Amino acid sequence: MSGRWVWYEDGRQTQEQGKGEEAGEFSEEKGGASELEKGTEGEMALEVGEGRDGGDAGKGSGRCSRCSKKGHATMDCKAEVYCVLCDSHEHMNHKCPLLKATRPVAYAAGYAVMGLGFYHIPHPPLPRMKKDSKMARVSLVGGSLSADQLVLQLRRVVPVKWNWELKELGKDEFLTQFPSKAELLRLIAYGGADAKGEGVSDGIRMQFEEWQEKEEGFLLPKVWVRVRCIRKLLHEFPILWAVGSLLGATQTVDMETTRKNEFGRILVAVLDPKLIPRMLDVVIGDHYFDLEFEVEKRGFDEKGEEVDVEWDGGEGEGDGEGKRQGPNSDDGLNNDKKKLRNNKRSKGSDGEDNRRDSRSDNDVPVNGHVLSKEEFEEFLSWKASKILDEVVEEVLEDLADKVVKEPDESMEGGN
Repeated sequence: MSGRWVWYEDGRQTQEQGKGEEAGEFSEEKGGASELEKGTEGEMALEVGEGRDGGDAGKGSGRCSRCSKKGHATMDCKAEVYCVLCDSHEHMNHKCPLLKATRPVAYAAGYAVMGLGFYHIPHPPLPRMKKDSKMARVSLVGGSLSADQLVLQLRRVVPVKWNWELKELGKDEFLTQFPSKAELLRLIAYGGADAKGEGVSDGIRMQFEEWQEKEEGFLLPKVWVRVRCIRKLLHEFPILWAVGSLLGATQTVDMETTRKNEFGRILVAVLDPKLIPRMLDVVIGDHYFDLEFEVEKRGFDEKGEEVDVEWDGGEGEGDGEGKRQGPNSDDGLNNDKKKLRNNKRSKGSDGEDNRRDSRSDNDVPVNGHVLSKEEFEEFLSWKASKILDEVVEEVLEDLADKVVKEPDESMEGGN
C-alpha cells in the first residue's frame, strides 16, 4: 500500500491513497490520545535530540522537530502538520508562536467620565464591509424551484458567463453572488423575472434584492483631543496614551504635533464625543493635575467617514445614557467636582496662611472646614432635609404602632 501519511497532534494518523479512497486512523482505542493537551505534552516530551535552536533530530532514537515522528530528520520531513491554534499548516500546536506571545487582557477605558466607560480589548482595526456588495437574495413567488433549476433560470436572465453558486436561506429563498453590481441593479429595477422553460410551472417569478451581511457590533466614533495643563516633561507617548484611556480607547498619539506645541494631541475612540468634559483631574505619579480637553472640529463617525464633530465642552446631553441617570449624575455631580477641584487647587498652591487671609466675611467654619456663604446654605438645606426625614420617619412609626394596638383594645372591650 502506497500513499501519503498525514500526522495530527491528537495521536491520529491518516494515509491518503489517490483521492482519499482508503484511509486509516489510529483512534483512542488503538492507542492514540484523545485530548489535545495530552497529545501535545507527549509530543513535547518525545522530542529527543532537538537542539535549543530547533535543529534537526537524528534518524536514530531522536524525533523530527517538525512532526515529532521517528525515522527522518527535519529537513527531510514531508509530513503534513496542522496547528489548531492559528490555523496554520507550517507547524504543530506546541510550536505555535501564539503560545509565546503576550496574552491580551480587557481593561477599563473611559470610566473617568459617566457615560463613556467600557471594557476594551486591544485588537488591530477590523476590515470594513464593502458597500458595493454583489450579493443578492433571490426569492421565488408562486411556486418552487430546485437549486439546479434556479441556476438555469439565472443563466437565462443574466447574459454573462458566470459560475453561479447558491446558498439556501429558507423556503424558496437563496443567496447568490452576481457577476457585477450593474446586472443585479438591472434585475431589481425590472422588478424580477418570470421563470420559464421545460419542467417549470407557470406563474413562478423570481424577485431580487441586495443582500448585506449582518455585521456584529458597530464602529466607535473617533475624535482628536488636545490635552493641556500637563507639564512639558510629561508630553511622552506612554503618558498621553494613558490620558486618552480616561476618555475611551486610545488609537494613536500625534507626537509630531505634540512636540511643536504646548498641548498633547490624541486620537481616541469614544462612545459619545459630546460627553467629553472640558476639565478632568488626574494624578500622574505623585502629582495632581487639572487637565483641560479640547475636541477638534473634525473627526470620524460610526461609518469611519470624516465629519464635523459637535462638542460644547461636555455640557450637552449627549447621545448615550450617561447624562440621564438622575439628579446626582448631572449638575450636582459636576458642581461637587468643581468644588473639590477648587479645594485641591488651594491646597496645592497657596498654603494654609494664604487661605486664612483670603477668607471672606461670609465664610463659615463647619467641622474644621471653611465654607463659603453658598456652600453653607447648601449645607443647612441638606441638614434640614435630613432632620425632616428623621422626624417624619419617627411620626410614621408611632402612627403604625397606634394602628396595630387599636384592634387589640377594641377586642378586649367587647369581651
